[in-house]
Amino acid sequence: MTEDQAKLPQFTHGIAVMNAGKPLANLKGDATSILARLQSETAIQVAEDLGITTVSLYQWLLRNAPEEWQALSSAVQLDKLHTCQDTFDREDCDSAMTSRVREKARIAMWQLSKTSKLYADKQESAGMNVQVIINRDEPAEVRVVSDSDT
Repeated sequence: MTEDQAKLPQFTHGIAVMNAGKPLANLKGDATSILARLQSETAIQVAEDLGITTVSLYQWLLRNAPEEWQALSSAVQLDKLHTCQDTFDREDCDSAMTSRVREKARIAMWQLSKTSKLYADKQESAGMNVQVIINRDEPAEVRVVSDSDT
């Protein structure tokens, strides 16, 4: 029983009956076979083969194997980046192809930054604020306040 089902025990039996015999229900929450297929097939191909929509497939993966799905998504995007790099390295890569590949690499990098902490944008702060206080009766004072002081 998944965490969502535990929240609604009165509906568990009805949901089980409604989904009985459907492709994802037969897996009983075990995402191993789906994740294995997604390493060599696209989500569209897997969903079509199961007779479901890609939205249903993604929803099921996020509910039953969120960490594994995130890791697989990161690996897929990393593979796309390496494919783009290989294309750039080819001698027959003309300017039109370069433009298309650059755009694909940009999209893959953005998606990778959202699925992997390793490739996420770094949020760095200087850790220091400068405050200038002007008092006309006395000479100007410059005070440096670090974030740890506030």
